[in-house]
Amino acid sequence: MYTITHKEHKIRIHAETDNSYLAARCAAYMEDEPFTLDWLAALEGDSILYDIGSNIGGFSFIATTMHPNIEIYSFEPNIMNYNIQKLTCLHNNYRKINTFNLALNDKVENNYFIYDELKSGWSGTFSDVLADQMKESEYENPFTRNLLDNKTNVLGLPIDFMIYDIGLPVPNYIKIDVDGNESLIIKGATKMLREPALREVLIEIDANIKDTNSIYGAFIENGFIIENNIDLGRNMKMIVWKR
Repeated sequence: MYTITHKEHKIRIHAETDNSYLAARCAAYMEDEPFTLDWLAALEGDSILYDIGSNIGGFSFIATTMHPNIEIYSFEPNIMNYNIQKLTCLHNNYRKINTFNLALNDKVENNYFIYDELKSGWSGTFSDVLADQMKESEYENPFTRNLLDNKTNVLGLPIDFMIYDIGLPVPNYIKIDVDGNESLIIKGATKMLREPALREVLIEIDANIKDTNSIYGAFIENGFIIENNIDLGRNMKMIVWKR
């Protein structure tokens, strides 16, 4: 059994197998992400949050303990991370967290998720559309490590499709942490970005991936301004866009 501890809350994380990495992943939410925790704490209680690239679901779990009335939609293409999320939701009775094992994308397609390593809680990327650009990243990913055989098929869908074709609600808040594919997600959300109900987007951006330059224009064109711009080092930025 693994635990994420946040203030007075102890969130029990359930996994089908023991995994040495998972304990470190659970601890990292408190040690490495103080700004994200503060951002989550400031969300309004009756709202809708999209957690995109949610890993094992830690921020979704923390958000639901902070704000029991928030409706959360969690998107994670890594099947091992997703299984941990689903088991944890079931065992902890987290009824406000809706989990999806898919990649948000700029188009509807059956593609593949490439694993950086084959163990739970580890990262990877969806498709090889940005493969050449991702080789320029200072962060390890399957392309910088030349690990291209660890892959499995995953459905990719745009946010606009999820909302306007499938019927998911428009989010009030979005957190995006997808290790390189941010621009594809934003390109698949052109209609949603015009929605007045969307108040803030917290997004990590790797400036070495040139395609991410389009993200700035998309937000500015839709009336967002930068509220916070945090330098994470190695050309990584954590930006809060606010309408």
